[in-house]
Amino acid sequence: MSKAVKISLYSVLGVIGLFIIGILIMVATINPNNFKPTITQQVQTLTGRQLTINGDISWSLFPWLGMKVQDAQLDNPQGFGENPFATVKMADVSVKLFPLLLGKIELGNVVLEQPNIHLINKANGQNNWQDLVTPKAQQTHLAANTGHLANTGTSVITETSAQPSSVPNAKESLKVNISGINIHEGIVKYDDNQNNKHYAINNFNLTGKNIELNDAFPVSTSFDLKSNQPNLEGQVELESKIFINPDEQRYQLSNIKLGINAHIKQTHTTAKLDSVLNAETVDVDLKQQTLQTKGLDGVINGFGFEGDIQGTGIIRNPIYKGQLTATRSNIINLIQSFGVSMPTVGQPHAWDFTIPKAEFMITKNYVQVKPLNIVLGIKKGEMTNIQGDAKYQFGTLPLLNFNIKADKIDADYLLKSQPQAKLKNAGVINNAYALTPMNTSSSEPSLLDVLKIRGEINLDQFKGFNLKASNIRAVINGENNIINFNPITAKFYQGQYNGSIVVNLQSNTPQYMFNETLSGVQLQPLLNDVAQINNASGVLNLNSSLMTQGKNSKIMLSNLKGNANLSMNSGVINGIDILSQLEKVDAIVSHSQAPQAQAQRNKIAVGDLSATFNINDGIAQNDDLVLESPEMHIDGKGYINLVAQKWKYVLKVSLQGTGNQRLQRFEKLLGGSIPITVKGTFDKAYVIPDMHEISKALIGNHEKELGITADDSLKKNLGNKLQKRLQNILN
Repeated sequence: MSKAVKISLYSVLGVIGLFIIGILIMVATINPNNFKPTITQQVQTLTGRQLTINGDISWSLFPWLGMKVQDAQLDNPQGFGENPFATVKMADVSVKLFPLLLGKIELGNVVLEQPNIHLINKANGQNNWQDLVTPKAQQTHLAANTGHLANTGTSVITETSAQPSSVPNAKESLKVNISGINIHEGIVKYDDNQNNKHYAINNFNLTGKNIELNDAFPVSTSFDLKSNQPNLEGQVELESKIFINPDEQRYQLSNIKLGINAHIKQTHTTAKLDSVLNAETVDVDLKQQTLQTKGLDGVINGFGFEGDIQGTGIIRNPIYKGQLTATRSNIINLIQSFGVSMPTVGQPHAWDFTIPKAEFMITKNYVQVKPLNIVLGIKKGEMTNIQGDAKYQFGTLPLLNFNIKADKIDADYLLKSQPQAKLKNAGVINNAYALTPMNTSSSEPSLLDVLKIRGEINLDQFKGFNLKASNIRAVINGENNIINFNPITAKFYQGQYNGSIVVNLQSNTPQYMFNETLSGVQLQPLLNDVAQINNASGVLNLNSSLMTQGKNSKIMLSNLKGNANLSMNSGVINGIDILSQLEKVDAIVSHSQAPQAQAQRNKIAVGDLSATFNINDGIAQNDDLVLESPEMHIDGKGYINLVAQKWKYVLKVSLQGTGNQRLQRFEKLLGGSIPITVKGTFDKAYVIPDMHEISKALIGNHEKELGITADDSLKKNLGNKLQKRLQNILN
């Protein structure tokens, strides 16, 4: 080592030694509490506020030169009350010694214990932090310039820009590095009295290491959050690396792990928010007001998703756009997690869904998803593919607009709470879905308590309550727990369905109103599907206006009320052999042998049929049945018990075109139509000639031959005997 180098080295070491000795002497001889008046005076000069240090100020030593302050508070500006703007139980700030020798400031660990900041925005828009954003020195300089301009009459903007500022430019400020920052049990309150909004951050803890501008550094924080708009309470945890470029106003978070556990109290409900969000990066550019994420994924209340977000105008007029896909979740569970009452229905996994693709846009006024692609019912053979768009508009009562199309919906699969035993002739009557009402006696609201619904649904195929339809279109309006499906159109058993349905969920028992028209419907496959009945066919036309209430289909049938007009043509009713029964009666009356029943007669060919029904408590009463057949004309009245699946009709049969001279003679003998009773169940019918009426007709038409009068008691006795004899033979 040369002599010159040695001299230089010794000189440097000497300077360092003298510097350290000087620091040690200062620490040993100077009481830092003596600086209190100077510190408070400087704060007063810079901010115009009073700083009070109630505790001690102490030094900390090698390898840090630091100062620790106990129990300090900064007052509010005038007009904001006597409570302090900020307090801190302990603040400890230290500086590395060796970098000072090189002209650099490197802070050691900055520790704040129980800092408390209270931000206030008055109703008139004044706040208690603006004077800190614009320091007192700059305010004084601007005020002086303003006064000068007022005297000269020069434009404020021109003169201010021409005058050099006495405040140092941010770019010329000394760069500062911080080894670490630790904040414990902090509190930040914000009272926005202008908008009646209040926010509080409690138990704020933050840890950061190797903090340096323009270089990423790790940060972790946790805090409790509370606000009144929305009425929210929760906890937040965040771990990330942060990159800050204040000159360009660029901020980046990377390796983000964010956890939120919160409860949002609304008018009728408390929504839960349990979420974990992860992202590779989130870039924020405040100059351009843009935000962009990369590698975003997370889980919100069991709803797993991944995607990315791009934002513009993020401060003044934020618009966020993005794409996402969602892993398997459950719709019912997801909605219930937000405190909304939903019916617990469906086979296992019936309401599970995934989102293969969705694009969304979020603004201050609405959230829109377009296009939307959902796969519902993740089960082989039961999957439903849904496509469309949806828009959720914010407001006192939010509005959900949607337009969706699905390839198929199987309501039998979606609504049954559990598999049910199949009973004989069960069909729709015993297919009792557990339809829990949307609005219950609990404090939880229904979906339609917290939003309005406007939308349109188009389905290629539908199956429900053992019915099938295709090419369905339904316009939906929902509000205040009333859902209106109007209009509804569909292809229905080779015919057409047009109608409307109103579902009222305001009470504990759901109520329904139906106005429906069927035209050109094939009756045989309809009856087979709805009630496993195969004994009738034809082309059906129906107009009905019905109402009911209940939590399952059986109860709904028993409460059914309303009216219906029915017509049918080109059909057949099987299992009813009227002609053979009439021939038996004639054989007894004429003391002859009845012909053997013919299999082809065990039906009625229907040319035209019409009937009007009044329905009450599930019983359809009909007094104007008219049936035209190639062989007979029938007028009748009767009832159909939809719940018990029983029916009974009293008919008057007029023969026509039978070519059966024997029955024609019998009809003439009666002096008119033949009275019979037809009754049975939905799968079997019984024809019973009305012996009492037949006997009365026979005796009444042949009083002279019998030697009796119409009011003779013998007539009644003879009628009863004849009726009993005929019934015994027929049975």
